[in-house]
Amino acid sequence: MKKTINIIIIILILLVGCGIFVREVIFPIKDKKIIEKYAKEYNVKPELIASIIHFETDFNQIPYNKGKACGLMKLTAKTGAELAKEIGDKNFKPEEIVNNDKNIQLGTYYLSKSNGKSLRYLVGNWSIRNGVEKDSKIDMKDYAEKFYTKKIENREKIYKVLYFMF
Repeated sequence: MKKTINIIIIILILLVGCGIFVREVIFPIKDKKIIEKYAKEYNVKPELIASIIHFETDFNQIPYNKGKACGLMKLTAKTGAELAKEIGDKNFKPEEIVNNDKNIQLGTYYLSKSNGKSLRYLVGNWSIRNGVEKDSKIDMKDYAEKFYTKKIENREKIYKVLYFMF
């Protein structure tokens, strides 16, 4: 009986340890309050925002580089300026695209414009939004729709369970 209890305790400790490892190392989340704020403001599921950030940058900010996708959600300054204009931000500066709050706000606003459309459609347009047009051999939109959608869907489910279920 004592041996059985010890085995159960060891199994529980391993399960909790694995859960913490998965949550903190494999699927971390940073700026959760910012994600929740803009998810609510723009009516976008927070787990979708987190899954896209994780997929794009693993929550590691990409530094500003003129003409390149940067920040947590990998927005170009050009796209950022267009989105900022749409939300009425007249003071937007291109370098602000790496500010986590601004990047998540604009990225979430972009996602909200696609509400009601399939994730496959959204992911395809996301690659175009990132400044990735057609490669000479591959249609990047089609490639993104086929290969990225499932990865983001899986991440979305995991983030929902780990952070946004309750």
